[in-house]
Amino acid sequence: MKKLLVILFIILAGLLLFSCKSSTSPDNDVELDTLLNKDVIAVFTRSNYSEESYALITIKQDAPSEVNVLVKGVEGTFDYMYHSEENGTVFYRFLVETLNFGEIFSYVINIDREQFSGTIKHPDKHSTTFPKYDMEKDYSFKWSLASNPQYQAIHYWISGYTDGHHHGFDGDIDLKSSARKHTLKKSMWSDIEVVTTAEVFLFAYNTKTHGDQCTVAAYSSADNFDVDKAEWKTDNGKLPKGLELFMNMLEKY
Repeated sequence: MKKLLVILFIILAGLLLFSCKSSTSPDNDVELDTLLNKDVIAVFTRSNYSEESYALITIKQDAPSEVNVLVKGVEGTFDYMYHSEENGTVFYRFLVETLNFGEIFSYVINIDREQFSGTIKHPDKHSTTFPKYDMEKDYSFKWSLASNPQYQAIHYWISGYTDGHHHGFDGDIDLKSSARKHTLKKSMWSDIEVVTTAEVFLFAYNTKTHGDQCTVAAYSSADNFDVDKAEWKTDNGKLPKGLELFMNMLEKY
């Protein structure tokens, strides 16, 4: 559950990151900065490994007195709340009715006297091929999806040591909705003598807007935790700093 929570934070951070640039997909007519310039942002997702499904509601206004969410007519269970004192943004996480990959589901979001409701398609589940990492070569990987989402993106985190000093970097890559393979060039980590942490997250997501007030997104994700990473591994089993990334980006947005 902790892993999914971090990934949930990463995708919203990714949405904010990608809002700063145009999508490379020719069939995306709406700039993501328009989608993200809302008082309310709701993100829905489910785990790749269980039926656990979640909603993360971000409210960029005064803290409401009441927030709840319904998925497929069933009210979600409040699970977590965080209030950023620096910019006033409030985050709510709910456990919701099971979302099936590829299904169109209904949602209702109630914030005090405001209500946002509609339907959105949850993207399909990724089937991935992450080969063993060799820092002397480009890193190429493939995946499949039953249908194209509106948007696709990659988030990566690479770090290691050079002359005994730790060095690391992360980044985001916007993809065409039809993309099913990608290569990370070895020149990206050429300044690192020994790579100790290297992680790649794939995201597919669909969005819907409610006027000038609200954007709703549903996403699927995949990562390289499912493969043998004898050489490309995470230090001490730790995940990338998804929560820190998420909070930092919201502070800047």
